[in-house]
Amino acid sequence: MAGGDLENKFRRAVNRLHASPIKKLGLVGPRRFLTRRYARFFGSGTEQEAELFFGGAMTVVLPEVISQQIYTYGLFDEIVTGLALRAVHQGDVVLDIGAHFGYFTRLFSHLVGESGRVISFEPTPSTFSVLKKNTADVKNVTVMNMAAGRQNGRLAISDFGLTYSAWNTLSASSRMPDVLDQPKARFDVEVSRLDDWCKRESLQPTVIKIDAENFEAEVIAGFRESLDKSHPHVLMEAGSTEALDAGRVLFGLGYKLFISERPGDLRAVGDEVEAALARYKDVLFVHSSSIESFLSLA
Repeated sequence: MAGGDLENKFRRAVNRLHASPIKKLGLVGPRRFLTRRYARFFGSGTEQEAELFFGGAMTVVLPEVISQQIYTYGLFDEIVTGLALRAVHQGDVVLDIGAHFGYFTRLFSHLVGESGRVISFEPTPSTFSVLKKNTADVKNVTVMNMAAGRQNGRLAISDFGLTYSAWNTLSASSRMPDVLDQPKARFDVEVSRLDDWCKRESLQPTVIKIDAENFEAEVIAGFRESLDKSHPHVLMEAGSTEALDAGRVLFGLGYKLFISERPGDLRAVGDEVEAALARYKDVLFVHSSSIESFLSLA
């Protein structure tokens, strides 16, 4: 698990997020809420600097939904952040697949330290430009303007614009079909098979985070050799058919599933695996050969 000071900072950020509205105003200050509201109605695409709970800052784009939470609380997705604090350690080599603007990339960079590396994949050019800006000062991060998939080549991506950039997808279906039925643009992006990419770069990842918007099974298919050989932890967005298919592959390779219902909570899933993959938004896979060492550090 991350050090006590970082855990305390995380806990304070979570408390800010879940405080009553009036208490939030006192903890965060009215300026951030007013800036968010203004951007929602008048300033779409407004860049702001957000202070991160673990230190440092990054550029966000209001009123994009992930940006709003980071800008206000210095935190995004307390469950994934909590799982990352348990799964990533100094010296790790982390692949961040679907890095968006770079919140998790910067968190991983902080956790792996100078002896570790983070390689972040983000295929959408407009999103990648913000990611590149947010990692320009971070020496242990490499950013790649490409996607990860089953085969090397090019595929069409649906780009919903910066405000909805978290849902850009290579899949034929959106995770938010009721809201995002038609993309603003569709164009081809480079796709890399991760097994081939890791061989070329002589890298052996220890952790991979996959947030690929209905493309999880394709990412896993192109990474299967590395999963079977070096058994990296897999932090993955769930709740879709693609994620379920990816989970089945991981189980076949000897991985076990862990879930978290709240920060600080961690539970191994027994027989109800498919139900858990359907129910929970984000999950962590740990190879059976690594569970003892993982739990000793988590």
